[in-house]
Amino acid sequence: MADAPMNNDTPVPEMQDTPPEAGGGGESWVESFVPEEFRGAGFVTKYDNAAEFFKGMDNLNKLAGQKAQGLIAPGEDATDEERAAFAASLRELSGVPGSLDEYMAAMKMPDLEEGAMLPRFVELAHAQGVPPTALQNLIDGLGEEFSKERQAEADAYEADLTKNMDALKKEWDAEFDYKVNLAERFASEFSDETLGMLKAANWTNKAPIVRDLAKLAEQYLAEGELAEINRTRAGADTPTMAGLTAMKMDPRYADPDKRDESYVSQVHEYAKRLTADMEASKN
Repeated sequence: MADAPMNNDTPVPEMQDTPPEAGGGGESWVESFVPEEFRGAGFVTKYDNAAEFFKGMDNLNKLAGQKAQGLIAPGEDATDEERAAFAASLRELSGVPGSLDEYMAAMKMPDLEEGAMLPRFVELAHAQGVPPTALQNLIDGLGEEFSKERQAEADAYEADLTKNMDALKKEWDAEFDYKVNLAERFASEFSDETLGMLKAANWTNKAPIVRDLAKLAEQYLAEGELAEINRTRAGADTPTMAGLTAMKMDPRYADPDKRDESYVSQVHEYAKRLTADMEASKN
């Protein structure tokens, strides 16, 4: 007698397409699907479920297959929006802040005189997207060159002053201070416009001008004024151009290696007093 077929009514469980989710009463998707050695890795734990994990891996795979292109300049047929987007990306990559205030705050600006053009130059550089570091290097370089030029001018002035005053000292000998004072006194009679022209020519540093002004003073100043200048020429409390010249020729002021800051301060104070006296004499 043949065996009767067995009838098994026990249902067969369906196969799941994805591992069970966490919190579903069984193992989490990480425990049931990811090898143990990778379960604590950041690229696994950042996902909440298997579906998100597979999406992330798919995106990563697509990115890995792409060829790096970098920032490509827009072509001739590019739209205004595309050009603006390219310019914005380029500025961002170059480290150019969006606002002018932020841009200038990143700059180490030198001390500027009123009406200086540098702030306008910085404004234009920001508009053109010049990186702050590049502009700073340019400003520093120009500042160094400007300082060198100023120092060269100062050195040339001091050398010229020494040359001219030495010539007058040799010519006038003991009368040097007196005649320099005569020249200054006569110059004080000129109009502000004429004085401005004389100052622009550095007349106190020009032996021919000082000599001619002293001669004019002797010819045209009143006897009383000449006598007053003669009486005060040796006064230690009365600042004179000759006195200032002598102080500036002192090694403690003129020689960088022997420069005495205390003496330099005295020279500057003397110059202030002399300027004040000259202004008072015009009024």
